[in-house]
Amino acid sequence: MYTVQEELALEERMVIAGQQRFNLQNERGEALGETSYAKRLLPAHFKEVATAFEAFVNGSGAARYGKYRRMMKSCSAEQLALFTLREIFSNFMKQRSVQVTALNIGQAIEDEQRFSKFQQQNEDKYRVVLKELEKTRTKAYSHRHAVFTITANNTGQAWEAWSIHDRASIGMKCIELVCASTQLVELVVETRNSKPVSCIRPTAECLSWVEKHIDQASMLHPMFCPSILPPLPWDSINSGGYYSPRMRSRMPLVKAHSKEHTSMLDYSDMPRVYAAINAIQSTAWEINGKVHDVIKEVWRKNLRVGMPPSEPYEIPPAPVEREKKKADMNPEELLEFKAWCSQAAAIYTLERERVAKCYQIVQTLRLAAEYREYGVMYFPMHADFRGRLYSACTDLSPQGGDCSKGLLRFKKGKPIGAAGEKWFLLHGAGKYGWDKLSFDDRIAEVRRHNQAIIDAANDPLSNIAFWGNADKPWQFLAWCFEYAEYMQHGTAFVSHLPMSLDGSCNGLQHYSAMLRDPIGGAATNLRAASKPQDIYQQVADKVKAKLEVTSDPLSAAWLEYGIDRKLAKPPVMTLPYGSTRQTCTSSILAHIMAHNRTHFGQHPFKAALFLSGILWDSIGEVVVSARTGMAWLRKVAGVVGKQNKPCTWTTGLNFPVYQKACTVDVIRVKQTIYGKTHRVNFGILSDQIDVQHMRSGIAPNFVHSLDATHMMRTINVAFNEGIEDFACIHDDYGVHAADTDRFFNIIREEFVGMYTDTNPLEKFKEEQEKNLEVVLPDIPASGNLDITEVLNSEYFFS
Repeated sequence: MYTVQEELALEERMVIAGQQRFNLQNERGEALGETSYAKRLLPAHFKEVATAFEAFVNGSGAARYGKYRRMMKSCSAEQLALFTLREIFSNFMKQRSVQVTALNIGQAIEDEQRFSKFQQQNEDKYRVVLKELEKTRTKAYSHRHAVFTITANNTGQAWEAWSIHDRASIGMKCIELVCASTQLVELVVETRNSKPVSCIRPTAECLSWVEKHIDQASMLHPMFCPSILPPLPWDSINSGGYYSPRMRSRMPLVKAHSKEHTSMLDYSDMPRVYAAINAIQSTAWEINGKVHDVIKEVWRKNLRVGMPPSEPYEIPPAPVEREKKKADMNPEELLEFKAWCSQAAAIYTLERERVAKCYQIVQTLRLAAEYREYGVMYFPMHADFRGRLYSACTDLSPQGGDCSKGLLRFKKGKPIGAAGEKWFLLHGAGKYGWDKLSFDDRIAEVRRHNQAIIDAANDPLSNIAFWGNADKPWQFLAWCFEYAEYMQHGTAFVSHLPMSLDGSCNGLQHYSAMLRDPIGGAATNLRAASKPQDIYQQVADKVKAKLEVTSDPLSAAWLEYGIDRKLAKPPVMTLPYGSTRQTCTSSILAHIMAHNRTHFGQHPFKAALFLSGILWDSIGEVVVSARTGMAWLRKVAGVVGKQNKPCTWTTGLNFPVYQKACTVDVIRVKQTIYGKTHRVNFGILSDQIDVQHMRSGIAPNFVHSLDATHMMRTINVAFNEGIEDFACIHDDYGVHAADTDRFFNIIREEFVGMYTDTNPLEKFKEEQEKNLEVVLPDIPASGNLDITEVLNSEYFFS
């Protein structure tokens, strides 16, 4: 058992690691003027500086400035302000000479005018150069300047270069305007190498703010890692979790987005919420050493099991010549070009995600090695504004991906016993991918693959073809190791793994329950059946049937590709959480790129766009009630938003949910030299509600508050009955095999209790009407589903 002093020392290292990461990011951003303090100061002073430039350029005064006013007029006041402030913030703390800063500002202003003219005169050439620069992903101004200058010269562009005197004079005037309109910087004379040098430096007031900001900001982003002592129990929104005051201050119970929500939370009596969080975070975990050893080898040898691909995604060549303008394209070429642009954007997103996943694997393995030495760990928990519970640690946690989950197991083991044997075998079947079969058939599959499972446990790398093809390969491998021991010791075997019980498209389960929808209820296993109902396969079957009677050539290509539940799953699963036709297209494209990126040649996006319409319509035919309920919620949120009010409601455990989205003022300034539009966000929320944002957010937020309530109700009852170790992720619960039999029933009892006690939609309507003093539309009509059927549904959570 570790001491409090050792825990405090660990948390201090988390703070220091966060400071080091913050300082490194600041150092990298210094040369580009993209430090954390620059990002705060620039929008804060942008308007006043732009106003000063506007007044100068359009004003009158000393004759010597007339020339410079004319030279600067081709740029907007916003552009001039952005060029100047960014250059000033570049190397802000190094007191660079005024001469260098002024020349760079003057150069940027000249470049903006010259290359804007170059773009107007040579649009095709400009686009070619810009695309080549984007491939290099360089942010260095000097490099971009050099490339554009050489290209402009080679095309014979007529441009009379500004003199050094003119650049410096314009730059000096820009610096002078910033000094006069703000308290950001001042001009001073320093002695360097026995010579006086004019420098630009932050004012004492600004320097004090920056130093305070850096000191505070570096403390605001600690590396949230597991603790080695049970986290402090929560008894208020600011008391619990980590031990040190600094870590607790950065991880309150709820990261509320407004003072109003914080106040509501402060005054809410919600002991059952605290009890559930405390039960989950008191679970002791340890690193599964056998899995850890295999993962390290697979990663080192790039064997690609349950990990992102090592090869980057490549954007295919454009379907038309790069020099060709849109105006010169025929309709077919234009259509193909637009499709290619969308495809390129989607592939670029996939590549960014691939890089992020690689980084995640490295971080996960680093933490696993560290905590393997500790021998025990706990995960402090907190809630989001809807009441959903999350681990404070994201790099390694029971809520992570397959790799992260496979690396973890309960510290405490329990003999599986006669009652737990069934659940132990079903868990392995589920992780392999046999979870769409009946319970008996799942267990039969395990028995049929008995030798392959034991071989995988005895020599994982030699048998990677078997376990590596599992749906969740790392969790399955962790189970294989235990299965091999179970075969030796029988029901006396001591298991350390949580047995996973996962809801069947849980968001749709909640919508079907609250609207008593018998069709949706059957499709999502709210009703008893001899085998699990697969809503994803139902949608896939409808899509396949439609393709078979469609004459479009892409229909045949898709039938050859194969329409299965894995293709249909992402858009169906995310429907209750606000997915759209566009996200449906993106998920189909991601499936193509991951499984058979060459099947549709150079047109995978066109194929994805074609199928998304058919798939989207098919979803609506299977889950009618969910769309009806979501539409009603969006309508209510629109009414509330138009009253300029937030949507607030209270869950069944008295947790107050607060949804408020306001409009944000954004100034967009285009810099041609960078070839893209830079959006400067002032970060100042208006007092005006963003109605569209409110409408789009209400359906996912409402259903998330319901699944959070169900999970906490379930945890509390189970804990009171003596179940102490939990692995919970919103709609995926796990306890020891020995405890699963009872836990299986508690999940169902609490779900039925939720929807017997009250109608969430009716309660939501009443709360909005009380807050607004208006009459809202009636809730959608309910069907005839008997909610108590859930009690007898084996596959509701399985």
